[in-house]
Amino acid sequence: MADSAGNGAFRFLQRYLCEVEKQRIVTQGQDMTTFMRTLRASADLRDRQRPRPASELVEFAKRRIVHARLREACECRVETREMVVIPVLVQPLDHALQPLGATLEAVTRDLTAEGAGLLYFSPMQCDHLALQLHLDDEVVDIIARVAWRSPLGPFYGTGVHFLERVAGLPRGRRESSGRSIEMRRGSVAPTVTEVRRAIRTIEETKQPGAKMAASTIRMDCRID
Repeated sequence: MADSAGNGAFRFLQRYLCEVEKQRIVTQGQDMTTFMRTLRASADLRDRQRPRPASELVEFAKRRIVHARLREACECRVETREMVVIPVLVQPLDHALQPLGATLEAVTRDLTAEGAGLLYFSPMQCDHLALQLHLDDEVVDIIARVAWRSPLGPFYGTGVHFLERVAGLPRGRRESSGRSIEMRRGSVAPTVTEVRRAIRTIEETKQPGAKMAASTIRMDCRID
């Protein structure tokens, strides 16, 4: 029984948790203290790696969502939008889809199967972006084409169309020497269903058994 419990803990860590630096998982049943310590260390490491948008940007995105819901009550939209605030790392790209400058932090204000609306601090003039969307425990890297850009209050907004899934976010010149983007041909953009499933998983984890109202603004941001 002890060996079974220890091995089960090890498989759980392998499947769901990011690698913990210089931490060895002991798989014997009597080492549950090590298992719990590793759980906490892995969660801390994952939190450090996750982008943390500024609280004022998140609050502004939430207000924009409220206004958008009021407008949609009077409109008939063909395209289904998911009003959700998700942390995003944005890498501007040049015409050859190579990194241009450094990565920026942003948040979504809405998401569809075809694209997204983004909010961020500084203006961008490029026509293509590499996006890293943090959905629950899954990270989605995707190339997008800029459809429009405009100042939005004290911030800036951009609407993008998803083009291709990629095998990792390319880094800007300030963070690395830059590299070519490896395309995953034939892959598809994250769908609204995938995003909803990720959000639902977060809600169930935070409040087991609780169901949120359909009009509730869902968040996937932790602001310290």
